[in-house]
Amino acid sequence: MKKSIIFITLLLTVFLLKAQVINKEVTSKVKDVTIYMNGAQITQVADLSLDRGEYNLVFTGISPSINQKSVQVTANNDVKVTSVTYSIDYLEVKSENIAIQTLKDTLKLLKKKITSIENELSVLVNEKDLILKNDDIKGQSNGIQVTELQKKPIFIISV
Repeated sequence: MKKSIIFITLLLTVFLLKAQVINKEVTSKVKDVTIYMNGAQITQVADLSLDRGEYNLVFTGISPSINQKSVQVTANNDVKVTSVTYSIDYLEVKSENIAIQTLKDTLKLLKKKITSIENELSVLVNEKDLILKNDDIKGQSNGIQVTELQKKPIFIISV
C-alpha cells in the first residue's frame, strides 16, 4: 500500500512537471521589409529548437509602434501556435543605437546654430532699418536740433 502511494505521488509529480509552461525569450532578425504609402510590412524570422512541451515565447526587440492587430506568427508543421498576444514592457530600459544618438545630438547642435544665425540676421535687419530711418530723422534741413532728436524713438538692439 505504501509503495503504491509513493508510485502514484511520483507519477502525478512527473505529469505536473511536464504540464508546466516554459517561458523563453526569443530575438528575431528582420528578413524582409515592404514599404507602402501608409505603412510598412516587416517580416522577422527566428530559428530555435524546442523540446516537447508548452512554451510562452516572448519576442524581444520589436518596435512598440507597430499595429498590434497586424501581428502574425507562423511555425513549421511540428509546432502548433495556440494564441498570439501583444504587450509592451514599459519598465524595460531602452538603449538607443549609438549612431541614432549621434544623429540626434548633431540635430540639436544644428538647430541651435540655426537659431543663432536667425537671431544674428534679425539684429542685422533691425540695424539696417535703423540706418535707413536715419535719413528720416535728418529731414530736409542741413542738420537736426538736439530737442528734435530727443523726441524721436531710440532703438535698442540686444542679442
